[in-house]
Amino acid sequence: MMNNIQEQLSHLDQLKAQYGALPVLDESTEQHFNRHIMTDMTYHSNAIEGSTLTLDETKLILNNQITVSGKSLVEHQEATNHAEAMRYIQTLSRKAPYILSEAEILSIHERLLAGINYSWAGIYRQQPVYIKKQSGHIHEFCDWTEIPRQIIALLQWLRESTLHPVLLAAELHYRFVSIHPFIDGNGRTARLLMNVVLLQNGFPLTTIRVQHRQDYLEAIDVAKQSGDMNPFYQLHLDALLESLELNIKTHQENIIWK
Repeated sequence: MMNNIQEQLSHLDQLKAQYGALPVLDESTEQHFNRHIMTDMTYHSNAIEGSTLTLDETKLILNNQITVSGKSLVEHQEATNHAEAMRYIQTLSRKAPYILSEAEILSIHERLLAGINYSWAGIYRQQPVYIKKQSGHIHEFCDWTEIPRQIIALLQWLRESTLHPVLLAAELHYRFVSIHPFIDGNGRTARLLMNVVLLQNGFPLTTIRVQHRQDYLEAIDVAKQSGDMNPFYQLHLDALLESLELNIKTHQENIIWK
């Protein structure tokens, strides 16, 4: 399996070089495409966490500032917050080896929960969190008093790791959700952190899609239970391939996204 992953990484590096050499889109086409990516990524990331907004409803909220009948104010706020957090991470996407700071992680989370729960926004949890798995097994995340130390250790690992950037982004994603430093918003924060690493290394924004939610959760569980990261890596490789191909096609054919 690892040989296959290495072959896929080589292919992704080739596509990245092609992506990096693409001509700049005209301003209108670029705006349409960026809006499409923001809406798509916001919809999928929130839907993974249980939002009932459809993709079209997310478009109405983000692009037209329209309130969708029958949907909660929290879901509306989650959509606008995620879009704001996406804009924020793009201001952080300096080239590697720039490394995220703890303050920037907290700022991402604060943006995600703004207007929803200010007492949790940008603040580490101060109580234990358990999750009951489908198997009946109860998993306890790390003691809340250990969270600051574990985040500092995570950032140190990020600075020292020699993993390929795509695997680095995936493993940061996994390690962050395994710490589970917040009461809410851990998955969304982790997927944004993953994208910071991808952007820093010349890759485009990449979306984990809601239709892969079960595979996503199972891959996290496999990594926790056995230490096998390959299923989780594969999920990211597939998502990044889709993103690179979409970006290349959009630039080559000057596609207008509505």
